[in-house]
Parts: sequence; C-alpha cells; structure tokens
Amino acid sequence: MKDQKFRISFSNIKLSWPASYSAGISSPAYDGPINSKADMDAIKPVLLKFGDEILASIGSSKNEGDW
Repeated sequence: MKDQKFRISFSNIKLSWPASYSAGISSPAYDGPINSKADMDAIKPVLLKFGDEILASIGSSKNEGDW
C-alpha cells in the first residue's frame, strides 16, 4: 500500500458446486475454472469489493507504532 492506494489481482479462480437433483432434473457437480465471460462478469464485482473492505479495514485499524 502506498499513498492510500494498492493493487489487488486474482488468478486461478475456480468455481465449485455440489451435484443437485430438482424436479426430476439432475445437475452434476462442478469444480473447475471459470469458462464463460458471463460467469466472470458476475463474479468480478464481488471480488473487487474485497479491495474496498481491505482499505476500510486498514483505515480503521489503530496505529500500533513501530511493529
């Protein structure tokens, strides 16, 4: 972090969900990479919120001196 700015990046993001069965339709489990742009577009805003949360956490922590 420098001048109240930092860079956050993500790599090797995977999706996981268990197998399910509903209304006679079976869906297999999945554990693998994000394959579609639509999935990535849905996930990206949530991941970027982590940056705001980190910045808020750093800004609200008390100065603990020279640690």
